[in-house]
Amino acid sequence: MRRRPISIALKFPLLITGIVLTTSALLVWATYQHFSAVLHDSAEARLRSSGVLLASSLADSYTAARAQLLAVANHPHVREHLSTGQNVRGVDSILAVALATTDSARLQIRVLDLAGREHRIAKASHEAVGAPWAVDTSMHEAFSSGGIRVSPLLDVGGVVEYEMIAPVHTRDDGESHVGYIVETRRIRAQGVDAVRGIVGTSAMLMGQPGSSVWTDFQRVVREPAVMVRPDSIARLVGTDGRPAISIAERIGGSPWVVWLEYEEDRILAPLRSFVERMIPITVLVALLGALFAWAFSRKIANRLVVITRQFDDVNAHQPSGAVREAGRDEIHLLEESFLAMSQRAERQAQLESQLMQSQKLEAVGRLAGGIAHDFNNMLTVVRNYAEMVRSELEPESPMSKDMDEILHATSHAAQLIRQLLAFSRQQILQPVRLDLNDVIRNAHRMLQRVLPSHVEFRLDLGHPISTVLADPGQIEQVLMNLTVNASDAMPQGGRLTFRTTMSELDDTTEPAAAGVVGARRYVCLTVVDTGIGMDHATTARIFEPFFTTKPVGKGTGLGLAGVHGIIAQLGGSIWVYSQPGRGTTFKVYLPAAEGAADPVPRAGGGSPLIHDSGTILLVEDDPSTRGVIRRLLERHGFDVVEAANGVEAIAQLDDVHERVRLVLSDVMMPELNGMALANIIAERWPTMPVMLMSGYTDADIPQQNSGALKRTFIEKPFTSGALLHAVMRELYTTEDVLKPR
Repeated sequence: MRRRPISIALKFPLLITGIVLTTSALLVWATYQHFSAVLHDSAEARLRSSGVLLASSLADSYTAARAQLLAVANHPHVREHLSTGQNVRGVDSILAVALATTDSARLQIRVLDLAGREHRIAKASHEAVGAPWAVDTSMHEAFSSGGIRVSPLLDVGGVVEYEMIAPVHTRDDGESHVGYIVETRRIRAQGVDAVRGIVGTSAMLMGQPGSSVWTDFQRVVREPAVMVRPDSIARLVGTDGRPAISIAERIGGSPWVVWLEYEEDRILAPLRSFVERMIPITVLVALLGALFAWAFSRKIANRLVVITRQFDDVNAHQPSGAVREAGRDEIHLLEESFLAMSQRAERQAQLESQLMQSQKLEAVGRLAGGIAHDFNNMLTVVRNYAEMVRSELEPESPMSKDMDEILHATSHAAQLIRQLLAFSRQQILQPVRLDLNDVIRNAHRMLQRVLPSHVEFRLDLGHPISTVLADPGQIEQVLMNLTVNASDAMPQGGRLTFRTTMSELDDTTEPAAAGVVGARRYVCLTVVDTGIGMDHATTARIFEPFFTTKPVGKGTGLGLAGVHGIIAQLGGSIWVYSQPGRGTTFKVYLPAAEGAADPVPRAGGGSPLIHDSGTILLVEDDPSTRGVIRRLLERHGFDVVEAANGVEAIAQLDDVHERVRLVLSDVMMPELNGMALANIIAERWPTMPVMLMSGYTDADIPQQNSGALKRTFIEKPFTSGALLHAVMRELYTTEDVLKPR
């Protein structure tokens, strides 16, 4: 008997339910595996730090006890008493003082001769003390080289004790001895409560590997069933038979170790709770999906039934040829519509690919922008404190060279942050109208030094070309990155050409796919090399951040990504064409600007010999950054008033605005940012100069910083010289005549 086929109205809900359940199960499983590893790593780190903390505390206590015992053994009165056998005054006092000044772990001190006979004894209390460790003449040779011996841990009525024995030498050279000082101690764990606060109620033991007597710092316990090697960590079955993470740490200077154990059930409890909460949610989502799929599939099934009946009617009353002559049915129309949709999808594939690439760049850009502010604050602190330290040192001192290495490292880190901000389009810009030909000519010598001698460098600069509105530093960064990329592509030599032209572009031109939209005039920079070239797969990813074809350690993968970000931030686009063995061509399109080129400001020099006076209001939310800038300004004669945010700055100005010469403010601050603060100052104190500093700015800041209220920016991390030059330029209208504002 033929089985009745299952309707789509049932198949589709079952399929959706299966997909939802399978996807949810895989997602929960992957999440569990990932966070399980994260939680294990965190627990191991916490356990290791706890073991080190406890072992260090016990080692300190043990070291102090050794030192106190040796002090008693080396006391002249004790030595004289054992050497002469006579009752020397002061021995009892020495023992009593030792007991009174030490910790509560010491129970008693005994003075023995070489035969083990007891001469003196002093007890800290009336507590019961276990049977003493045997001391006899057999120990004479063991102590011939000096030092202290420690007994194994002793079980005294469920309490753990041990004895420390120090020889009493006849002379300070330690060559011979006349007796022993024996100290009985009880285990007292300093730092145990602190460690229990970290690892909870898990096992925490102390003992000597191979010994049957161990303690949990409260009572005697058995030795762990499986011993972890000292100073190592392992996953094994815990003392209660359940999986656990265990660690053993040596107690410095002693034969003992501390053993810590952290149960896996406690480690994974939050994650397992999450999984338990996810199960009903997953079932609910699956049921809702099945209900939606059932309603949707019923609608589709009903439509298909209608179409099938129409086909049956056509087949019953008209031949197939008549149907084709009369017209095309809905299925044919559906096929043609699907075909047309596919063709449209193919035409849009390239644009969608470009959109996906832009979205990836934007995602990484948001990450870069988010961390840049904090990183640049830290680099500002490190760089300027290092400069201040170096300024106090002799140039040839080793410490001065160390400071140079620190400054070199901070400069490299700052360059990486600038590259991150470049491709994320979040660099601080100070755009001016530039003649691209002049910029290339001025940078020619610097770029020539980057290229090896066997690479020919040509300039083919068109004339005339329009100016472009851009930041000079960014354009130089683009030129440098493209030059370095070309140099790496020509290891055997070749030719590099920079060419400038004017271009009229619209949506029909080839570079439209690179982001040029709308008809307008562009200044085009073409960079052509005769290097090894790239295949299509490489050119498709060439502008991705962290993608590089260079060996590990030879490139960051941020150079061309930074170029892409800079060009996009300037409103232009970049296009690349390359074939293996036939070189590479980059075309950079920058929107043409109106008007002649502006003069390019000169950058500040190194550490200046500037000394001025007056009060500067420093507004910075990061305490470390605020502290180093304050010290820098005060070293050069300025008085500094501090504010942690814009609201505090307004309150300060209400009191001291008559003597404030300049407001130096960070941009990114809570409550009231730097731009909003500058606008308020412009309204209330119009003649007050304001200078802004930041290592990163969001999309709204450049729009706010325009027009009549445009403020000077200084980019973090800055050197002391750059900051002081910027402050002086802001305080005085010219550099030749220091005319106060």
